Amino acid sequence: MTRSKASAKSGPQLSLRKWQVQVSGYRSLPGLSSTQLKRTVLKLLRALEARHLPRTVNELSILFTDDRTIRKLNRTFRHKDKSTDVLSFSQLEGPGASSEVLGDIVISLPTARRQAKLRGVSTATEISELLAHGILHLFGYDHEKVPAREARRMFRKQEELMILLGLRPSP
Repeated sequence: MTRSKASAKSGPQLSLRKWQVQVSGYRSLPGLSSTQLKRTVLKLLRALEARHLPRTVNELSILFTDDRTIRKLNRTFRHKDKSTDVLSFSQLEGPGASSEVLGDIVISLPTARRQAKLRGVSTATEISELLAHGILHLFGYDHEKVPAREARRMFRKQEELMILLGLRPSP
């Protein structure tokens, strides 16, 4: 896995947190080089990091994979025997919780490509949205096992992040 360290800003104040983003299985796409991918991830992390995160947390791992692998992960960890677009695994909760690692995000590149085509957006935009979605889960947002009000809150935040990335028009 490749490591990239970058300083992070939170609003007008300089953050002391230096994020380490590990990315594997990714090949540059038109509109989203590996460098742009890491910048996108850092921008998302900076936008959310003030949300009750222990100061020691500074690492995120992202894996790009195929439908078969993500289906196995989905079956093993969520007991859903089907492929999906993105999975998030928090390392801040449960047994073996880490003091430094926020978590892992797994994205199915073939599913991202199919969804992008169906939605009429670039694969780069779809991947950015899946990253935002996955990172929101790692920051405690949910849309499945919560009241509808909480799900709407997550999707509103996801839209805000897409606007921040310049991938949606500002209201």
